[in-house]
Amino acid sequence: MNLKRLTRAVFTTALAAAAFAGAVAAPASAAPVKAATTGCIAEITLVKAWNLQEPPKDEIYLRVGSSYTSTETFVEFQQRLGSEFGDVTEFVALGGSLRISVFEADWPSSDEHLGTFYIPCTGVAGSDSEHVTGFSSDYEVSYRVSVV
Repeated sequence: MNLKRLTRAVFTTALAAAAFAGAVAAPASAAPVKAATTGCIAEITLVKAWNLQEPPKDEIYLRVGSSYTSTETFVEFQQRLGSEFGDVTEFVALGGSLRISVFEADWPSSDEHLGTFYIPCTGVAGSDSEHVTGFSSDYEVSYRVSVV
């Protein structure tokens, strides 16, 4: 066998092996791989005052995770969009939860903590609401969870 034939045989064998490996590793009809869920985006969408803590108005602010929002004034039965409080969106790792607390501002006295609830990240998108009741008040906090 001469050198020319040997080189051709080795080259042909290498090409055939590469083509076979490519066909086995990624067939043309393979379905795209879906990325794994890493967590959720939780967002406060609405806050409604059902019963005030100090009629005729309350000054309410939220703690979303470790951040505090701006303070908004409510009269009875008033509702405000979550965005009126500022940034009320937070990433939550899969299996974790986001702490939401509601406060009534009483400057110069101490603020009243009306209540706390947790938004879980289970990997399922949806929306819900929680009632926070404390110091004779009742606030409904609505939220949305999207999966990322």
